[in-house]
Amino acid sequence: MKDKTPKKPKSKKHSVSHPPLGSTIKQEGTRETPIAVSDSEEQRIKHASAKAAAAGVAKAEDGEGGERAGQKRKRYITVVEGGKKRKVVDVNSFHPELQESIEEMKKTIAEESWAQKGKFPPGLKPMLAKLALKAVQLDEYDEHFFNLMPTLFPYNKFTMTKLIKRTIFQEHTALLMERQDALLRELKQLADEGFPKAEEEWEKAVVAWDKRQEKARAESGVAGGAPESISAAPTRHPTEEMEVEHASHAPGADGHDGDEGKDGKRDLHPPGKRFRMTEQMKSIVWQLVLLSNECCRLENEKNTLEGSIIQVSEQGGRKVLYQKIVAAFPEGWMSSGQISRDVSAMKKKFEKEAMEDGA
Repeated sequence: MKDKTPKKPKSKKHSVSHPPLGSTIKQEGTRETPIAVSDSEEQRIKHASAKAAAAGVAKAEDGEGGERAGQKRKRYITVVEGGKKRKVVDVNSFHPELQESIEEMKKTIAEESWAQKGKFPPGLKPMLAKLALKAVQLDEYDEHFFNLMPTLFPYNKFTMTKLIKRTIFQEHTALLMERQDALLRELKQLADEGFPKAEEEWEKAVVAWDKRQEKARAESGVAGGAPESISAAPTRHPTEEMEVEHASHAPGADGHDGDEGKDGKRDLHPPGKRFRMTEQMKSIVWQLVLLSNECCRLENEKNTLEGSIIQVSEQGGRKVLYQKIVAAFPEGWMSSGQISRDVSAMKKKFEKEAMEDGA
């Protein structure tokens, strides 16, 4: 019998203002599609037609890529050698700036003596590293780039991949950290600009809490006949220490906006200081998490290539990152716990949307 269970409707497309969020989790930060570190929007727009195939990984090996503005980029061309046809990477499919560097590399390779193939020419390493780093910056550091290497050098893909990744590891990681620092500065600027509003909302919440406490004391006094016995202590306003101690009672800590239940159990403590991140802030935080994960992936990949069994965890890097994010906000207004909850919510959201889009 056919399953007549109605299918869930597909989710709406991601907001135009935040396209990197949904797409990044599915495409970037993997061995095949490392994260790009270029933050130049002008550069990305300039390269729009060439970059169109980056999302079409599944079709890339068949010579097709993704689309943008009705254009397609063929990544591979067919050549005939010794009467046999084979597909090779089309150099013209790369970013124009990278094409220039590739042509320069070809000229240098042609002038090099390859009598001793057992050792890669030391003089070529700096130029190779420069080429690879440019590919990273232009978002071309992927399988297509490594598939091109055997057509330039008298070595197979594995040998060239290992050589390149080990050679530029430090510089590649440094580029990712530079991008992370830039995003943290952007986040701090947004936090500084949004602080007056956050402080105003908190003050209103405190006033509302005070009124509820006064009302509760008055009602308890009428019912029991002794209002003074309910609480002789003055109303305590929240402090940074109280927020830490009673974090679970802070507005929004459990996904709600601070509306207390009828039993008043969640209204025992004043609202703690809490900076509600905007969608733009969340977008930056998500990018920071992906960059942190990418640094972890690169280090583990390098260790594997060098025969080391040492592996670093994403959680360790994330703890360090969360402290940097906390420091971007006014003191006492952000916690690593809140960041962790927001990141978990974003991850679940994107995973759900990805599943529904693929249904």
